[in-house]
Amino acid sequence: MAPPPLRLVVPEVPAVMVVRDRGSPGERLAAHRGESLYFLEPTEIWAFQATGAGTVVHAVGGKYDIDSELNEVQRSFCRPLLRVHASWLVNAVLVRRLERTGGQTTLFVGGGAGEGADGVHVPVAREQAQAVRDALLAGSTGLRPGRPSSFRIGAGRTSIPHAR
Repeated sequence: MAPPPLRLVVPEVPAVMVVRDRGSPGERLAAHRGESLYFLEPTEIWAFQATGAGTVVHAVGGKYDIDSELNEVQRSFCRPLLRVHASWLVNAVLVRRLERTGGQTTLFVGGGAGEGADGVHVPVAREQAQAVRDALLAGSTGLRPGRPSSFRIGAGRTSIPHAR
């Protein structure tokens, strides 16, 4: 009697997922733009933005789409992400500037602190502004506690460069 034919069972792979290799430096995010797939390194990813159509990844090289919702990204991404708005998560280690202008707080997240650097401007929710500022300062050195009120949220223009 002949053995039954072999059947190859291939598990279904999600269209977009975070690729992890047990803590190796090669962790990547799979995303798409048009008909192409892109594999982004965490150090290239600046922010995630929820839109009505899905989630947009802002990164070196432009904008990319993923199928994951922000909550899923926040749980599974291999770097610390900071929720600064209902629609935005930022890669906390790449925040370069916090600015306060005309009652609006924004972050510049990207490749450098200088004007003209590649990156994205991200709105900070009014109710989150102080907590975001405190979280960013907690991971930085260079400013003394009790800095003059002009550096506090809610008092004029705030600009805090990324500490090196």
